[in-house]
Amino acid sequence: PPAAPPPPPVCEGGCAASPVEVVEGEYSYVLSESTPELRMWTRPVAHRLSRSEPEPSLGPARSGLHLWAARHEFESFCLVMGPPSDPPPAPADVRVEYAAAVAALKQAVGGTARLDCYRVEYNGAGYAHALPPLPSGAAISRGGRHNAALWCTLYVPPAAPAGDYRMELAIDGISVPLTLTVFDFELPRAVHFDSQHNIGVSSLGPEEAAKNILIDHRMTPKGGPVWPTGFGYQITWDSANNPNRCEQFYDEQDESDCCALHLLSKKYLLGEGWSHAPEGFSRAMMYQFIDNNTPRPNNFCGESRGDHFGTDDYNSEYRKYLSALEEYLQSNGMLEKAYVYVQNEPQDADDLKLAAFLCSEHKRASPDLKIAVSEEIKSEIVNDADHPCLYDIWIAHIRGYDQAYAHEIQAQHPSVTSWLYSLPQDVDPYPRPIHEDADGSHFRVWCWISWYIRTTGYAYFNSAIFFDAPNLAYGAEMWRECAEDYEYLWLANGRQHPKAGAVSPVDVTVQTVASSLTSWTKDTDAQFSVRRQLGRYIEGSRAELPLLQSSGAGAPPPGTAFHFNFQDTEGEPSASPLTAGGVQYTKVEWQQYSEEDGYGFAGEFVTDPPSPILKTAYRDESGDGFSELQRSFVFDDFGRENVFRVRLANGEYNVAVGVGYPGRAYPNDGQQVAVNGVQLLKDFYSSEAESVRVVTQRVTVVDGFLTLLFGGKDGNGVFSYTFLQYLDVVPV
Repeated sequence: PPAAPPPPPVCEGGCAASPVEVVEGEYSYVLSESTPELRMWTRPVAHRLSRSEPEPSLGPARSGLHLWAARHEFESFCLVMGPPSDPPPAPADVRVEYAAAVAALKQAVGGTARLDCYRVEYNGAGYAHALPPLPSGAAISRGGRHNAALWCTLYVPPAAPAGDYRMELAIDGISVPLTLTVFDFELPRAVHFDSQHNIGVSSLGPEEAAKNILIDHRMTPKGGPVWPTGFGYQITWDSANNPNRCEQFYDEQDESDCCALHLLSKKYLLGEGWSHAPEGFSRAMMYQFIDNNTPRPNNFCGESRGDHFGTDDYNSEYRKYLSALEEYLQSNGMLEKAYVYVQNEPQDADDLKLAAFLCSEHKRASPDLKIAVSEEIKSEIVNDADHPCLYDIWIAHIRGYDQAYAHEIQAQHPSVTSWLYSLPQDVDPYPRPIHEDADGSHFRVWCWISWYIRTTGYAYFNSAIFFDAPNLAYGAEMWRECAEDYEYLWLANGRQHPKAGAVSPVDVTVQTVASSLTSWTKDTDAQFSVRRQLGRYIEGSRAELPLLQSSGAGAPPPGTAFHFNFQDTEGEPSASPLTAGGVQYTKVEWQQYSEEDGYGFAGEFVTDPPSPILKTAYRDESGDGFSELQRSFVFDDFGRENVFRVRLANGEYNVAVGVGYPGRAYPNDGQQVAVNGVQLLKDFYSSEAESVRVVTQRVTVVDGFLTLLFGGKDGNGVFSYTFLQYLDVVPV
């Protein structure tokens, strides 16, 4: 294989950067090889195809398809074939032949190159989902009035020479050129963005074949790296099969080769004998809690636990196992990859004290074996009065992640990491990859967001939804795109992760794609363009880091100001137009965001019509000193976090937000406001002396939206009221 190019230099004080030109129609276009009977078009795969969407209308028709990929990278394209015309002179089926392309690819870049093609099937919401294999020479049906689509994924082997390569597909006898540009660098085999995907490995096929699929997608199964065996105490310690039960670690030396831990652990964690992935999985969970309410078993090695804190004898036996597990992992070179999942989602103060105690027990018995808890980094655990302790991996709900405190702790303890997980109730503008209508940008951007906020992994309790077992599906393909994007960032950053509390060189690129959990570009053409230019930067054909500049379609012209008053639009203040300070305010209730208006709300209960949980109010007391803008406000009666979004041109804006219930104290509700990832107001516990507050901030918009978050849990972890009065957004 060619020698890997030296890593890009890590710049002192930041690297030079320049904008990426996003040309309309460069990646979303109708193919010039189309005929009146067979219309063909393509878009970046992060655009999730719907069964009835029209062909792209921007830009000229272009010839063929083009992929850009590094060595040891997978890259996909989607070729869409519109429905037959009416009346249909065209055939109902389209034959796809790509065997010649596979042969040409292998000859050009190496015999381990792959070109695998699939038929796109749609889910119940009408979006691309299942990807059953499509052999060369097979047909795709164009029956009905819906789009048919071909999905192909190409793999570039590590020995591939850099350069451009051309091959041909035959679509119903029409020759469609496919060009591959191989970048002059290789993606690392080790996975630098961790994951914990809860999926039954056996559902994807035979043992090794299933694990090949997962590692090709840079996905780590939650309990399955060494399936069908495992490291849990039920197998390796407190087991009837263990000849030295509860005294010596048992790695199944007497088991058959198919199922023995001493062999499967070395194969799938160290890559010994696994030719498909000689690096092995980069991370492996040893075992986890019993269930959400029970971290440890009721009985262990003949000792009854009692309450969850355990008796002295029980804890002594449990520590013996942890020490033996750590010693085994250390002596076999696996310790760095291993972690134990100790507890899931502590619910109250008692659970947090238990989490601190269990952490201290693990660290006492096995100080170098990583431990994880499903919780954001919390002071109640870190600074517990009896057992202050730091978990190594904190798995936080995306909407509960406390970035400021996490960075404070991680800056002091660089080995501590945070991962994120999502839930079905997560809604825009948070990325929501688990929803069946979620665009691919919701998957792909996760790794860009993670880079910028310094989280390093993703977990989900039902990752089977990303497959159509035993077949692939759209979600799995998009998670690979996400993880590969992270590798690009890692390479561009001098082959290292970013550090909490410090600026990394490639941050200048990342923040133009994603600058917070809720501020990120959904323009899939723009995402694709900046990733391509990042590849050029890594290989050295581009001198400066790329900057994405995309306000998106429909953005108002630069210099436009916005003023919103949040109120009952049929009630007070009733003045029409509503003016204050010489400017006119738009009255807004709880309407959902719409592209037509360019503004609106999103949240757990933001529906059409609005849920009764979402309230408006007006404080009508003349002479109280409050303005009309302050007297009217909206709030969530359950205290949930909500979002107000405004589409606008990129640039700098002065933002002012009015908050509070005028004339009434809320000393137990910490009011919260953040704009584009910047916390403007945190834990405002109002009093009669200060019942309202105006917060201001200069904000830089890079994704075409101003995103205002308000409400949610306060510093005490309690869902709290935030009373949102008005919003001013004025260009600088």
